[in-house]
Amino acid sequence: MIYKPPKGKVDQLLSDITKILENYFSNSDIKLMGDFNVDAANESLSDWRKLYRFLSSFKLSQLISEPTRISSDNDTTIDHVWTNNSQTYNQSGVIKSGISDHDIIYIVRKKPPKEPIPNTSFTYRDMKGYIIARLNNELVDCDWDQFY
Repeated sequence: MIYKPPKGKVDQLLSDITKILENYFSNSDIKLMGDFNVDAANESLSDWRKLYRFLSSFKLSQLISEPTRISSDNDTTIDHVWTNNSQTYNQSGVIKSGISDHDIIYIVRKKPPKEPIPNTSFTYRDMKGYIIARLNNELVDCDWDQFY
């Protein structure tokens, strides 16, 4: 989860994300989500361009395209989901919550394909002609002391 305060500097956010990506996410499925406080709907903002170029350099793409914060003044897309593996998600979006001034962002992962069942051979005893009385007699005749 990412949070940049509204007055926080984008350069500090990028520095923090760099540490996270370099230390924890080498060659893995990356998901960065949270309140970035950088409006993805306003591509003319230098903070957005800087964030976009930076995260794109890590092969990350932003999945949220609709406003996540709606006010009387404007609608902004400041809550983001970035991933390097967007094809593994079949849905992403925003749920109007009414609880906060931010709506809920979400992603839904595709169901992974089922692993094929490996070929397995089984050894079994043919029980045709099985006589339970003979088994009982053999069990009674066994020396069970070695198992106690």
